[in-house]
Amino acid sequence: MVPNRPDELRPLMRFVFVLGAVLVSVIGTDLLAFSNHTERFFAWTVLNPTTAVFLGSFYWTAALLAGLSARKQRWSESRGGVIGVLLFVLATLALSVMHVHDLHLEASLIARLVTYVWLLVYAVDPFLLIAAWLSQIRCTITPRQSRIPALFRIALFALGIQLGATGVVCFIDPSLAQRFWPWALSTIDARAIAAWLLGLGFVIVQAGWENAWERISVTVRAAALLGVIQLLLVLKFGSAFHPGVASAIYIADVWAVLALGAAGTVLAMRNQGRGPTAISDSKQLRT
Repeated sequence: MVPNRPDELRPLMRFVFVLGAVLVSVIGTDLLAFSNHTERFFAWTVLNPTTAVFLGSFYWTAALLAGLSARKQRWSESRGGVIGVLLFVLATLALSVMHVHDLHLEASLIARLVTYVWLLVYAVDPFLLIAAWLSQIRCTITPRQSRIPALFRIALFALGIQLGATGVVCFIDPSLAQRFWPWALSTIDARAIAAWLLGLGFVIVQAGWENAWERISVTVRAAALLGVIQLLLVLKFGSAFHPGVASAIYIADVWAVLALGAAGTVLAMRNQGRGPTAISDSKQLRT
């Protein structure tokens, strides 16, 4: 089908972004505020509070990603996280079904309520995302304005592939994550982490594929936030990490996400401020 719509963010996708930002903010805050009390305030009992903080940081990152995407006018500049988030949502729906016996369906009132909301969100969200994506596929995409340097793209591809592959392997065989992760994990915790790694890996790879600063400015800002929170997690809980190669790789990945996110944010702002995209956007705002 030939595209026949302008490069714009459609109302349904904007609604999905806003709704998603609200939902993941609530889940992330729940995990971060009650990391030691997930048996009472979350959909399942997380084995280790470090895992709760890890997951909470990803939910907050997703909230920033969705919130910034909702503010964009162009689809080409807001689509960077959509497919990766869809993969995460589908993987999380799958783990919820696979581990339904671990969910708090017969726990305290608050835990049951959180669990039912959790199941509702992950049962409905994939269909909303797909419907919103289908509403965008006929949009004409604005040509790239400010291309990314080759070395930065290579770094994005390398990190994204490594994280995504780790997510796939650990989701299929969570015992590998349980054996090699820096801290103790239950099976459902391992798959929850793997789902986020899969989604993040795809988002980072897509950023490399997009190859334009104006198209990945949302992604690198979210990555910078994730890197900061993950670094704080390492500083707080790092002394309890299992010594070995896995912990070293984990810490190296945290620094890589932070470095790419921070450097990408600065470079994206610098290039967007000078490029034709920023000029045309400012004209559009005046009209």
